[in-house]
Amino acid sequence: MQNNALGENNEWYTVPIHTRIQDSAALAAVGGDDSAGLAAIRAEFTNMEEIKIMVYTGRYVSRYTCLEKKTIAIHIVAFLLSLIFGIALASAVR
Repeated sequence: MQNNALGENNEWYTVPIHTRIQDSAALAAVGGDDSAGLAAIRAEFTNMEEIKIMVYTGRYVSRYTCLEKKTIAIHIVAFLLSLIFGIALASAVR
């Protein structure tokens, strides 16, 4: 659930499963009606009374959920070097 008013990047909260959402931001996150979302959660976590949820900011999303172009380039180069090294080892064994 995203909330840009947080002081930190993210915060964890414990929420009872058998409750009704009163917070307008939380209601907006589940489409304005909490019954379908909570019904799915109740069905999945039948043995639990409460669950932990993370509320995060836009900064958290941009920092931790997408890779920078530099990171992707490093991974591609590392993959190609590993591939070349593997081919060289395979040909040396023959």
